[in-house]
Amino acid sequence: AFLIAFTSEFLPKELYKYQFDSELHGYTNFTLAWSPANSTAQPCRYKAFRGEDGHYTMFYWKLLAVRLAFVIVFEHVVFFISRMLDILIPDVRGSAAGEIKRSST
Repeated sequence: AFLIAFTSEFLPKELYKYQFDSELHGYTNFTLAWSPANSTAQPCRYKAFRGEDGHYTMFYWKLLAVRLAFVIVFEHVVFFISRMLDILIPDVRGSAAGEIKRSST
């Protein structure tokens, strides 16, 4: 869940689609921040959700909340599925369970 949430572009793209544009127009430009003034000879852009002053944007904090919520939901879905499989698939075959019952009495 953490790998999907924090290393892939899946959640940032989905949040951008929901909040700004369903066709992802301008997404690449939106994900790039400008380097601080006078730090390089020419203007430079890097991948981050920061404003012109260098602080994180509101989109960054929303994305962080979405990522953490995704981890929790994904984890619970996996636990639920594994529990259902544990309930549906018996540990011992039916014929073996009968033999164990007979031998214990």
